[in-house]
Amino acid sequence: MTPPRTSADPSRLYLSVATVLAAAVLAVSVPSMAPEVTVGSEPHRVPQGATVADLAEAGVLEAVPGDLIDVEGEPLTLGGGGEPVFFVNGRQVPARTLLSDGDRVSARRGGDLSESTEVTRTTIPIPFEKAGSGPLISLESPGSVGVRETVVGVVSGKVVSVRDVEPAQPMVVRRWVPDPGARVVALTFDDGPWPGQTDRILDILAEHEVRATFFPIGYLTDRHPGVARRIVAEEHVIGNHTAGHIVLTRQGADTVRTQIAGGAEVLERVTGVRPTWFRPPGGGMSPTVLTEADALGQKLVMWDVDPQDWRRPGAEAIRDDILANVKPGSVVLLHDGGGDRAQTVAMLPGLIEELKARGYLFVTLDELRR
Repeated sequence: MTPPRTSADPSRLYLSVATVLAAAVLAVSVPSMAPEVTVGSEPHRVPQGATVADLAEAGVLEAVPGDLIDVEGEPLTLGGGGEPVFFVNGRQVPARTLLSDGDRVSARRGGDLSESTEVTRTTIPIPFEKAGSGPLISLESPGSVGVRETVVGVVSGKVVSVRDVEPAQPMVVRRWVPDPGARVVALTFDDGPWPGQTDRILDILAEHEVRATFFPIGYLTDRHPGVARRIVAEEHVIGNHTAGHIVLTRQGADTVRTQIAGGAEVLERVTGVRPTWFRPPGGGMSPTVLTEADALGQKLVMWDVDPQDWRRPGAEAIRDDILANVKPGSVVLLHDGGGDRAQTVAMLPGLIEELKARGYLFVTLDELRR
């Protein structure tokens, strides 16, 4: 049986119509509800839900960041500074502030930022000062390194300031003659032991009852230990001339230390005598050489008479050069090794005889120091 047809509920019908009408009205009115804001003196209608940042991104609101400035005040990175500052109705606001109808919007350029700086510290080398003259060396002051503080820009690398927070203290080296009134002279021989040549020089010294000081090289001492032992056995003084005869002023502290210590170790092992005198190859002195020698208990000695016999100018020229320059307390530099020293051997007897005739006594460095 078919149920009877009934009429619609009047209240439900009214609600449906009202809903349809509201939707229609809303659809018509949305465009007119978009907020209108003022940027500068210009009005702009913006979408519902727009923010201050949206205006800036669209180019409607000029928002310029500041620059990154270097330590000298010059632009380093355009736009690398502070973010622009936004205002709505005269009050500073975040960039994501929602806009409302009637808002007045403006922006201010971001502030410039200075690059950060960093401080670096470096050492100031020890100054090297020499005083006096003579063959013997005294280390009056070891000196000390200084510390320099430099402030630089992290990005630009430009220097802001340099300041010595700890000034370097000089190493002071004095050269001297122990007793310039004493008529003594010390003969010294470098670069041995050299078989044949060193032996012949030892023969001549023995014949004339003269004692001298020898500065053998470590690796040659290892090769010719018998010659080195003879030097000590005949009561000559033996000194250190490094392990390998390299120029120490071109080396770092570790190498300098190894060369000096190595030369002393070889001589002590071969001869039983640990040297106390040290002569750097070529006479090369530097703060590093002096510091390392002093730490190892080695006394530096140079010379004040150098006929450069290694150039082999002739036996007579070598002898005449020495006689022209010798004076009381002199240390004479000669060579028993490092090459052909026949001229040195040949001139030695005549040199000894002439110096004795002039009233000189021959001493070792140990005796000269006293």
